Amino acid sequence: MNRKLFVYGTLMSPYDNPFAKKLHGMSQVLGEASFKGRLYRIKFYPGLLHSNDENDRIYGELLQINGDIEDLFVTLDEYEGANTGSPEGDHYSRELVEVELDGQKVECWTYIYLKPVDEAKRIESGRFEG
Repeated sequence: MNRKLFVYGTLMSPYDNPFAKKLHGMSQVLGEASFKGRLYRIKFYPGLLHSNDENDRIYGELLQINGDIEDLFVTLDEYEGANTGSPEGDHYSRELVEVELDGQKVECWTYIYLKPVDEAKRIESGRFEG
């Protein structure tokens, strides 16, 4: 299983919620990476959507997972509302994507937002500031 994860919101290293703490206790930051997509403020957290426009970039951290990745993904999927089996549907989908790190393409996991977004709440900079 791919052991890299791209995070762009409340799971980044500046945050100290229990999920971010668990993640960073089991991983190392490889550096700032970017993803071709659009970022939206949902509530107190962001949602990432795919984009075909080369100018749409989202910035975050690329992590290398060192611990038990299966256990970690169970925890993170719960946090992100992914693979829940809920009748209301999932909020996110964990997907393998390609990000750019230091000019290189790297395949990794990330969470893609699945619900409708308000275009007015787009984060044009591609950087979540909390």
